[in-house]
Amino acid sequence: MKNQKSLSLSLAGVLLASTLAVVAQSSAQSPTPTPPSAPPPTSGTTSPAPSGGSQPDQVTLELSRNQQQRFKLAIPTFNQKSGGTALAGESASSGNDLEATVRRDLEFSGYFDIQGPAELAGLALVGDPVRDRDLYRSTGNEILLLGDLRAEAGKLVFEGRLFDLKSGQSILAKRYRGAYNVSRRIGHTFADEVIRYLTGSSGIALSQIAFVSERGGSKEVYVMDYDGGAPQKVTAHRSTSLTPRSSVGLLGSTSPNWRLARNVRSSPRVRST
Repeated sequence: MKNQKSLSLSLAGVLLASTLAVVAQSSAQSPTPTPPSAPPPTSGTTSPAPSGGSQPDQVTLELSRNQQQRFKLAIPTFNQKSGGTALAGESASSGNDLEATVRRDLEFSGYFDIQGPAELAGLALVGDPVRDRDLYRSTGNEILLLGDLRAEAGKLVFEGRLFDLKSGQSILAKRYRGAYNVSRRIGHTFADEVIRYLTGSSGIALSQIAFVSERGGSKEVYVMDYDGGAPQKVTAHRSTSLTPRSSVGLLGSTSPNWRLARNVRSSPRVRST
C-alpha cells in the first residue's frame, strides 16, 4: 500500500515538473511585443518643440525669389567733369546723389552682382572701354556701365552707357538733362531703363510711397521715393488727413472736410534722349 502511494506521488511530481518546463519554454519562445512607432510628421510640420514644453526664443523665416543667374556688372566711378573741369558745389553734390542712386537701385533689384570702385581698384584701367575690356572680364564681369556727368547752363547732364564685354559693343545709351534737384529722379529713371533692357521686366525705382505724418503739427500726406528718400509734403489742410489714395497725376486724402489734395507732379521735368 505504501509503495502504491509513493508511486502516485512520484508520478504527480513528474507531471508537475513537465508542465512547468513546458510553460517556461513557451514563455521563452514568445516574442517580446514591440512598442508602436511614432506616426510620421505631416506635411508642413517643423522640428519638434524642445522638451518641457518650452518654445524657441526666435523663429527665422527665409524667403527667396526664383533663383536665377545674376548679371556680373562692373560700375567704375562716374566721370564728373565739365569741359575738363571737375564738377563743384551744387552740381557736384547732385552728381554724387545721382551716381549713388543708380548703384543703390541696381543692387537692390537683385538682378546684379556689382563690382564698384573698391573691387576694381586693383585694375590698371585707362578709361577706354575698348582697351579696358579684357581687364574688366578678368574679374568675371559680363557688362560694363559707364556714366558721364557735366553741368550745362545750370542743368545737370548725365549720359549712361552699357557695354557687352564679350562682344565689346555698346548695347544701351541714354542721355538726361534736368535741374540739380531732380538728380535722384534721373538716377531712378536710368536704373529702370537698365533693368528693363537686360531683363525685360519693369523696375520699381520710380515707385513712390504715400504716408501720413504729423511732423508739422497736424496730420498731412507726404510722398517719398521707394527707398525712403526725397520726402515731400503734398497736403496743407492744417487738420487731419488720412488714408492717402492716388490716381494719375493726382493724390487724394480723406479729411474731416473731404478735401482733395492739391495736384502733385508725379515726375519732375527730366529730358531723356
